[in-house]
Amino acid sequence: MHTPLALPVATALPPFKAAAAGTKSVTVTSKTPVTLAPGSYLDITVNDNATLTLSGGSYAVRNFTAGAHAQILFAASTDLKVAGTLQTDAGTTLAPKSGTTLKGADIVIYVAGSDGPLLGLPPAALFGPNNVVTANCYAPNGT
Repeated sequence: MHTPLALPVATALPPFKAAAAGTKSVTVTSKTPVTLAPGSYLDITVNDNATLTLSGGSYAVRNFTAGAHAQILFAASTDLKVAGTLQTDAGTTLAPKSGTTLKGADIVIYVAGSDGPLLGLPPAALFGPNNVVTANCYAPNGT
């Protein structure tokens, strides 16, 4: 949807979902696209120009970082629970995978982290410039 929206868009926020991160980190390089099964992971890093597909379901991570022009695609309804911070660089896409009937309401990103102490940096959730985000991001302790 595009502005102007009739307000209020939502009358109440949904319950916040949190989960403990796992112990295995995942790094996706631009050489090989990766499809990740649901589960708990330590940190997920998607390098510049790399593609990560989340197959759907529930994911728990400590931190989620995506480089410039990275693609994070969702193959089915997904809850992504981030205990720390979520950061994306310029031109990143977080959206349903082509060919699916998913909508933004089917993808929810929960960010439990808080903004940093000095001028709020780093923020709990940071979407870089020119990102395409077709998802809901819920970060109650940050900006």
